[in-house]
Amino acid sequence: MERLSKIFDENKKAFAYGAGAIGASAVGFYAYKRFTQKPSVLRDAFFKTENLSLYSAEAERRAEVIHSVKYRLLVKLNENEKDGFNGAFQASFKLNQKAEEVTFLDFQGEEISQIQVNNQTVGADKIRFEKHRIHLPVDLLSLEKENTVSFHFKNTYVSNSAGLHYYRDPQDQGVYIYSHLEPFFCHRFFPCFDQPDIRAPLKLSVISPQKEWNVIGNGVEKSRALPLAETEAQKTLADLDLLVPEGGSDKGWLWDFEESPPISSYIYALCAGEYKQINNTDKDAPTPMRIFARKSKLDFVDDKVFGVIKTGIAFYEDLFARKFPFAKYDLIFCPEFRISAMENVGAITFSDRYLMPKDEQTDFIKMLTSYIHLHELAHMWFGDLTTMKWWNDLWLKESFADFCSATCMIENPDLNSVYPHGKQLFMNFITAALDADLAPTTHPIQTPILHTGDATSAFDMISYRKGASWIKTMDNYIGRESTRKGLQKYVELYAYKNATLDDLVKCFEEAHREIEPNSNLKEWTNSWLKYSSPNQISAVVKDGAIALEQTFAKHGDKEYRAQRVDVLVWTNENPSTPLEIKNVHVDKA
Repeated sequence: MERLSKIFDENKKAFAYGAGAIGASAVGFYAYKRFTQKPSVLRDAFFKTENLSLYSAEAERRAEVIHSVKYRLLVKLNENEKDGFNGAFQASFKLNQKAEEVTFLDFQGEEISQIQVNNQTVGADKIRFEKHRIHLPVDLLSLEKENTVSFHFKNTYVSNSAGLHYYRDPQDQGVYIYSHLEPFFCHRFFPCFDQPDIRAPLKLSVISPQKEWNVIGNGVEKSRALPLAETEAQKTLADLDLLVPEGGSDKGWLWDFEESPPISSYIYALCAGEYKQINNTDKDAPTPMRIFARKSKLDFVDDKVFGVIKTGIAFYEDLFARKFPFAKYDLIFCPEFRISAMENVGAITFSDRYLMPKDEQTDFIKMLTSYIHLHELAHMWFGDLTTMKWWNDLWLKESFADFCSATCMIENPDLNSVYPHGKQLFMNFITAALDADLAPTTHPIQTPILHTGDATSAFDMISYRKGASWIKTMDNYIGRESTRKGLQKYVELYAYKNATLDDLVKCFEEAHREIEPNSNLKEWTNSWLKYSSPNQISAVVKDGAIALEQTFAKHGDKEYRAQRVDVLVWTNENPSTPLEIKNVHVDKA
């Protein structure tokens, strides 16, 4: 990548780094000395409008046009909530064709400035920033060559954990900041192509206002809390090929992270603040692990979770036939978190409501907490390493994580000895799924997602619990060996790629045909996934024989399904001991 500093050769003094060259306060002037004219500032009149949707057709078209994306991001965090945060951003990408209608970055932010496209300073007349979109000038972009777009931005913290969330602890006034970006909130944090199938590595650097803060990203730290006035920090900034955000000064501490793998925008992460840190001391751990929590909750942290994660990694490495795919596994417990947990690569965020006094932790709560940890861990392979193309397959990653975590707790001897009632999890899945599926609001497991607004409402009991119950049904239907081989083939084919349900079904079908050559899983999966409501199976006696019949629920689709069930038969001759008939096939009609 061409260094941005080369653009301004006429003002070389501005690019020198080191306290001896430009003085201890150089960083504060690093940005504006590069410009000989007052920079254009663009503001979006719709900034405060509620999250505006990206439509599936737009996303599909944009993914056809834009590829080979990389991001560089420098964030300057401010300690006071009202001051928000500043950033310097660069995206590099290639175009297959010049399609003006989809050549835009998503960004819900206050303003952008100092805009450059392919090393040319661009005025406000060439860039359109409105309705949370930065429309790029296609006449300045090249086909099948690397394009670069860079600018400064200013943004606000959020209070609903849909972007970069700010929290001040009322007990000790400690500040805690964290990101939550799923499904369509990454652009509420920083500019990006905010859709799952435009994957990109992220090179993140952060300027924190306090030396004592901890800062956590997707990657491993290259440097921690370097004083900005020191030569090493200034050299790092110069090497970033980014302009320092306006408002910088010699006060601040620089954190620099290793570049992330190419991942989807909704699983980037940044957490920062007065988090206290607990390190895993197990030298045999398969990956570095740490726990971060706010000071007022630290006494409630149970570091036994490190053992649960270690056991889970071993189980999943065997299930997926692939080693743990990322460089670390941090757990960050966050206040006011909108969901239970989030599978950000290398920086898994949890609601800190799960941190409670030990005398309030029932056996069921302990089991549930371990299950959630294993659910997020499963996403490292199914969801992060391999990712859906669009939100209509949201259920797929969530259902598989539910299935994998419950299966791990039941089948792993170490976990089963601690949590002997793991089978309750699947019973809870079925109960929750049936309650939702019998309601008038039922919908298919795989439901069309027209736009990102629909994706937000798709996180429900049918997506999670019915989906997981169906996967358990499929596991029984095709057999565990076919399930394992199908999963392993899927992960091998689609590592660091995006895939669809059809891609997964094809992998299972190929694995199952090694046992049943005429297997047609696509028809079977469609009957379960694309139609709503359950079937009721009842036993009837006809001509001295027992037959199983399917009927339909009051609400939803009327779809017969092929199934395999176990049947218990009581007879008058032996009423106390039923006859068990396993794996009975029920035809579609």
